[in-house]
Amino acid sequence: MNSREPQDDQPSLVGRLLDCHTRIREMLSLASSLAGTPPETEDDTRASAERIARYFTRALPMHTRDEEESILPRLTDPDARAALDRMRGEHHDHERLLQALIEPCETLASSPERWSELRDAIRDAASALEPHMIEHLAEEERDLFPHLERLEEATRQSILDEMDARRAARGGGGGRGGGGGRGRHRAP
Repeated sequence: MNSREPQDDQPSLVGRLLDCHTRIREMLSLASSLAGTPPETEDDTRASAERIARYFTRALPMHTRDEEESILPRLTDPDARAALDRMRGEHHDHERLLQALIEPCETLASSPERWSELRDAIRDAASALEPHMIEHLAEEERDLFPHLERLEEATRQSILDEMDARRAARGGGGGRGGGGGRGRHRAP
């Protein structure tokens, strides 16, 4: 994981993206935990499953749009563009793996009594998705974040403003880089 941290109450562009990466890692860990140990109550099961499904269907797509619609057009360095193009392809490749996790979590959220029946599907999906997603996040942090830090302050602020507007238009996410909004996941 990258050691960069937000410096203040208004995180930088990289800080906000790192916040989102942290939440992605947390959701992957929660999915593994949900599949590994029986939650104490059905309410705990429901809450965890809802949180995972909501994050990967609502927040993650906002992060993807941030990258593809706000960041990609502003990075002109050939190395950065090549990395972004590769990562955009990975976004598409993650779709099947994400759906394999989202579907049993959505079922479990509405039927928490089915935990023992669905835990293997959640475990298998999380195990398949996690290494791809962790590598993807590390590549972004290593290959793209230094380019973002070199953008002019006005450009970084424009990206942040677009991120905020995207979240406000979609009804959520708090404008802190992690997402919100509604709709199915189209790419991570």
